[in-house]
Amino acid sequence: MSLRSKAGPLRLVRVVIYTRELRLAGFMRSPYPRLSDALNQFVGHAVQLHEVTAQPLRTDRTTVQHTDSAVVGIEEIVLAMPRYTVGVERSPEQQALVKRLERVEGFVEAGPFFIKGTLHVNPGTTVDEHIRQPHRRFLPVTHATGLFSPLPRPVSFRAPVLLVNRGHIRMACRLTEADPRLLARFAEAQNYLAVEGQGEIVNQAARILRRTVVFRGVPAEDLLEVCREISAYGYLSLRLYYAGTEVFREGDAGDSVYVVDTGRLQAVVGSRRGGGERHVAYIGPGDFFGELAALDEPQRPVTVRAVEESNLLVIQAQGFKTLIQRFPSAVTTLLALVVRRERATEAARGI
Repeated sequence: MSLRSKAGPLRLVRVVIYTRELRLAGFMRSPYPRLSDALNQFVGHAVQLHEVTAQPLRTDRTTVQHTDSAVVGIEEIVLAMPRYTVGVERSPEQQALVKRLERVEGFVEAGPFFIKGTLHVNPGTTVDEHIRQPHRRFLPVTHATGLFSPLPRPVSFRAPVLLVNRGHIRMACRLTEADPRLLARFAEAQNYLAVEGQGEIVNQAARILRRTVVFRGVPAEDLLEVCREISAYGYLSLRLYYAGTEVFREGDAGDSVYVVDTGRLQAVVGSRRGGGERHVAYIGPGDFFGELAALDEPQRPVTVRAVEESNLLVIQAQGFKTLIQRFPSAVTTLLALVVRRERATEAARGI
């Protein structure tokens, strides 16, 4: 039996690529639906991307350029990840053909990036031997957190599957053997980019909130006044989350409510009927999520991940409490939304 995925007609594969200087998002054409197979088995010396969004890495703010196409040499690619939705890019432990691999929590340094996550190695093989295997150019790391280290405050991103170019790996080890000073940088990192134009945050927040079902019926001037008040306390911000980035993970502590301005995200939850992730809902413009943080719920019940590049209004829990206290008519709508989401989450878990 062949372990290679069957090739078919060319199809579009959406991808995020990190070089040493740039983050590039777009799509490539490949006969393989999975990005790992496309990079390891189909791509030659370069990847041709289409409908490309490029962002310099050495800034923690949004500076974005768009172009119709770009060619990236395969040796320039340090990391790659699929623009993920559940069921598209299965991680190695989800594939029956490699179920005998041993899971090892590892730490990898590749170019200017640090990565921690799960490696899948042959039993009896060391981590160093595993990363030096020559037959596949890109090493899969699952349940991964990546960190771009040169910034004063590093920017991190999470991905269910992160592909690391073996040619850029400088060091790899078990997570328990990693330098604690390097691991500490993950705790210092942020997983988003601050959006330029924060001076207009009050008007933008009021505009975004007016599109939601919760605050749609609130007088515009009254909503603007409350936004101005909570902004004065620093309770409002605008953030950009790139495709593949997790906003928060199931079980994380919650202290903010999010409202989608543009983009699309997906809520998933761990299944109690055999592991893996289960789809709960897609979240788009005008939708809230994370609202339980304002209702004193200590933990996030789901993982929310950006499927597309997403601009979010972030409201600290205390600021959101002020909003619903000022507009009691919004409370009924909000509670009905919470009940519907709890039912959808329970159904996805298999309760």
